Amino acid sequence: MTTTKNTFNMTKLPDDLSRKILNDIMTSPSLSTKTLKSLANSNRTIKNEMNQHLYIINHKNIKKFVKYQNVGNILLVIEKSMFSLESLIAILEYVENKSEINESEFKELFPLLRQRPSIDCLNNTYVIYQIIKHTFIMNNRPFEVMDEILIDFFENVYMFKKPSLKSFNKDSMTISSFEASDIGTWHLTGFNLYYLYEVYRMYQDNYKITMSQYKQIDKYIFSYDTNVLKRSIQYITEQYYLFANTKEYINYKILVYILSYIVFKLYKQENVNHYDIITIRHEDEYESYKERISIDTVISRFEENLNDIGDNTSMKILDSLNASPSYSSGH
Repeated sequence: MTTTKNTFNMTKLPDDLSRKILNDIMTSPSLSTKTLKSLANSNRTIKNEMNQHLYIINHKNIKKFVKYQNVGNILLVIEKSMFSLESLIAILEYVENKSEINESEFKELFPLLRQRPSIDCLNNTYVIYQIIKHTFIMNNRPFEVMDEILIDFFENVYMFKKPSLKSFNKDSMTISSFEASDIGTWHLTGFNLYYLYEVYRMYQDNYKITMSQYKQIDKYIFSYDTNVLKRSIQYITEQYYLFANTKEYINYKILVYILSYIVFKLYKQENVNHYDIITIRHEDEYESYKERISIDTVISRFEENLNDIGDNTSMKILDSLNASPSYSSGH
């Protein structure tokens, strides 16, 4: 007896059902590219409406980024960010096709911040910024302009949030600015670097910082993938060594506070294998080299740094390492 394989014929779907399926795909945590492509081929009207969706999911650099960073549904990330499909495509095409990047012209392609964004919007927007920097790197183009654009964006977000931040320190602390040239490989992290920027800026602007401010990090971790968490720990550790070699003591102490708290929070996620080895790049004015160390060793070094400082804040941050883990519901 001959059997025939049953296949679902998308071409027989009415337009309203096709759009319902598209909406379900767009809002799903994971993206079925096969279903999306089948839907696009179901009729000409739907396909014309989905040209931008297909451009995004077929874009080679986005596909690499999504796979490497384990992003579930890139269309949903865009939908929940400040970017539109159209604006992101225009930026990607500019990076890939322009012989030279005109900084002022390029910056005009980015969406303007007109109100204080939600943290969900802020995190998703950060992922889109990561994709754009990744595209610079994959096309072997100088990417410093993206570092500058990211810091400008953080500054704008901070200024929208600043009116709600209360309690200044009377004793002024002179610490250096958060420089774009310092932020390195932020496009491969699984947490939003804005958290680091905001806490550092609050110190810079003489706000009194409490542990409740530090605990906001939970809201800015958006990936709990094992490899992404490892890269995030690697990033934080490299940032520590960068700042330790280049900053004055007051900056060093504050950055030890913030970076330690972030790395402790990442370390305590259940998907992190404490014995895993990461490679840390060390750079100073005299030499550059790489070191392979376990995540446990990284944590021990941060503990030592906090104990060396020995003040009340460093002891509270050490206590956070020893507290029971509180895993996010996001993974």
